[in-house]
Amino acid sequence: MEQKKIIYGNVTLSQLIHFAVEICGKGALMQKGFITDSELNDAYKEKGAYLKFRCTDKNSLFQKIYQFFSEIEKEFEIPLHKTERKKSLDGKYFEEVELNDFQQFYSHIIWSFIVQICGTRPFESPQNNLSKKIIYDCLLKQPTSYFIEYIALVSSTTFDEVITEFAKVHNLKYEQIYNEVAENINDNESDSLLNVRKALQKCRKENTNPTWKIFHPFLKAVHKRDKRFSFILLNLYFYSNFKNAIKWLSFKKTDLQKLESFCKNHQKNDTENIIQDAINFTNESVDMQNLKGITEKTLYFDKLLNKNCRENLRIFQSNMNELRNELPHSFSFWENWFCAKDYVYKYFDSGNLEHLENAVKWYGLAFENGKYFMGKSSGQFIHEAIIVSAYLDMKKNPTKARTRLQKTSDNNSDTKTPLDQTTKNFYDFGLTFDLLLNDMNDAYNLYYHCFQNFWNCFSPESECAKNIQNEDLFRDSGIETTNTPENEKVLKSRETLLKISDAKINNILPTSHNVAYTPISNAIIQGYFDIVELYLDKSKYPSLDLNIPNTNNCYPIHEIATQYLRGNEQKKTKPLVLKILERTDKKVLFTQTNRQKISSLETVIQSLDLDLNKRFLEKMFGAEKIPNDFIISADEVSPLYFALMIKYLFNNPVEYAEKINIGNINYKTCLTPDYQNQKKKSFTTLIFHLL
Repeated sequence: MEQKKIIYGNVTLSQLIHFAVEICGKGALMQKGFITDSELNDAYKEKGAYLKFRCTDKNSLFQKIYQFFSEIEKEFEIPLHKTERKKSLDGKYFEEVELNDFQQFYSHIIWSFIVQICGTRPFESPQNNLSKKIIYDCLLKQPTSYFIEYIALVSSTTFDEVITEFAKVHNLKYEQIYNEVAENINDNESDSLLNVRKALQKCRKENTNPTWKIFHPFLKAVHKRDKRFSFILLNLYFYSNFKNAIKWLSFKKTDLQKLESFCKNHQKNDTENIIQDAINFTNESVDMQNLKGITEKTLYFDKLLNKNCRENLRIFQSNMNELRNELPHSFSFWENWFCAKDYVYKYFDSGNLEHLENAVKWYGLAFENGKYFMGKSSGQFIHEAIIVSAYLDMKKNPTKARTRLQKTSDNNSDTKTPLDQTTKNFYDFGLTFDLLLNDMNDAYNLYYHCFQNFWNCFSPESECAKNIQNEDLFRDSGIETTNTPENEKVLKSRETLLKISDAKINNILPTSHNVAYTPISNAIIQGYFDIVELYLDKSKYPSLDLNIPNTNNCYPIHEIATQYLRGNEQKKTKPLVLKILERTDKKVLFTQTNRQKISSLETVIQSLDLDLNKRFLEKMFGAEKIPNDFIISADEVSPLYFALMIKYLFNNPVEYAEKINIGNINYKTCLTPDYQNQKKKSFTTLIFHLL
C-alpha cells in the first residue's frame, strides 16, 4: 500500500505576506497609495520580507495595511468593537484595542501564524495539519462565538443577493445604481458608465466581487443611501478575499467548506457547547500521535541546548545517525548548528579566527536551511548566531566595526546600523519575530557589548580561551595595558584638549574606543571642568555648538547633568549645567542616549534638585516650540509621573497611588493647543512642589 505523502514545513514569510495583501486586495492597496508595485515585489521575496513584515515598524507592509483599514473605518463610519489582543509572542501580555469585524478576524489569524513561525510549534509538524489546527483553534476556541457568527453570516451571503435586496429596499432600478456608481469614478473616462454596468452585471451573474476600482465607488454610492448595506458589502468583500487568499496558508478549499458548515450549524448554540464541539472538531484533523512523538524530540534538544559545552556536542554526535532517520526534514538544521558550535570550541583551543569564520558560515547554513524548522529553539539559535557573528566582526575588523558604531548617531550619515551584513541577516529575522531580548533588541547595544555577550554565551574551558576572554574584556573596558604612568596619561589628555582651536571645537575627536566625543564632552567626562569653562568663553570659542552629540547620541547638557547627579564637584558642575542649558536647544532635553535610553531631562529629575528642575521646566515651557516626536523614558511617561515615582514609590507607595490619580498627567496632552495656559502653569507648579 502506497504511503500518503506528508508535506513538511511551516508557512513562510512570503506566503504570509501574500495572504495579508490579498485580504485587502493588491489593487486596493496600490490605488489608495499605501504601497508601490516595486515595494510589494520586494516584500514577496524571502530576504526582503523581514523588515517589510515586522508588525511594529511604522514603515512595514503590515502597518500600511492597518492604515488601509483605518482609512476605510473613517470613510464608511464602520462600528468598532473593544477586544483584547496579544501584545507579545509568548502570550503573556495583552492590550485592549478597538477593531472592526473584518480587521479583528484578519488580525487574529495573522497573529497566530506569526506565533507559529517563531517557534511555539513542534519543529516537524505536517504543514497542512498544522495550518488547519491553527485556523480552527484561533477562530473557534474563543470565549464568545463572535467568529463563528461572523463566518456563518458572511459565507451565507452572495454579492447578487446584497445588490438585489438593496435595489428592492430603496426602490431603485439597476441602471440608477450603475449611474450613481459611475458618478463616483474619478478617472474621467468617457465610458465609465459602460464599464460599471459590465463589471457589476458580471459580478452579479458569477457572484464574485468587483475589483477595488469598481467596488470602492460602488460602496460609496451604497453608503450614501444606506450604511447598513455598506457594512454588509465590506464584510462580504474582505471575507471573499480571505477565501481566495487562504491557499497561501496551506488551507484547502474543502477545509474552508467544512469550517463554514460547522459555523452555520453552531452560530446559535451556547458558548460552552460551541467550544467543546470545536475542540472535538479540530482534534479530528490532527495526527496527535505524530505530534506527541515530535514533542519528545524537542525535550531531547532542550537538554542539549541548556548549556554550551563540549559534552552536549559529543552527545549529539553519538546520536546523529538515529536522529537523521527520525527527523528527516529538520535534522540538517541541528547538524549545521552543532557543527558551528564545534568550530567555536576549536577557536577556544587555538585563538585562530579562521575557526570562528567557519562557525559563522555554519550558522548561516543552519539558518538558511532550517529557519522554519527551528521550533521553540528559534530564539536561542538567533541569539547565538548574532552573538558569534558580531564578535567575529569586532575581532576581525575592529576599526571598521567601531567606525560604523560611531556613525550610527550621525543623522547626516548613510550608516543607519553598526551591523555587518552577515549579522544583520540574523538580526532582521530575530527582530521580525521579537526574538531579541534585553540589550539584544538594540543594534547599537549589540555591538557595544559584543564581547560581554559572547563570553556570557560561551564559557572558557581551556587556558587559551581564558586568556582570550581576559584580553577581550580588558579591551572592552577601555583599560590600557601599557606601562605609561597615570599622571602622564592625564597630562597628555589635558594637553590635547587645551590645543583644540575654535575651528575644531565642534569636531568629533578620533578614538579607539566604542564612543567618540566632541572636545567639550571629552573634557566633561574626564572631569576637566576648568577646560569646560574655557570652552564656554565666547570670546575664545565663538563657534562652540552645544547641540552636537557624541556617538552615543549624548549631548554636553546630558554629560554635565550626569556628573552633577553623581556628586562630582557639584559646586563646579551646577553652574556649568545652567550655562550649558542656556545654550542648548529644547529638543535636546528629550533626546535619549543610544545605550541607556535616558534623556538629560530624566537625569536632572533624578537629581531632585529643585532649582535645576525649575530651570529645565522654564526651558521646556518657553516660547521655543517643543518637538512633536519627543519621548520621555521608554514608556513615554511624563516628567510629572517620573517625579511622582521617585518621590513616593519607594518611600510611601500608598501616597504615591493617591497622587497618581490626579487625572491626565501626560506631558504631550499638557502641551496641546486645547489646554489653557492656566492648566499648563498648574502642572508646572505641581511638579515644583513634588520635587
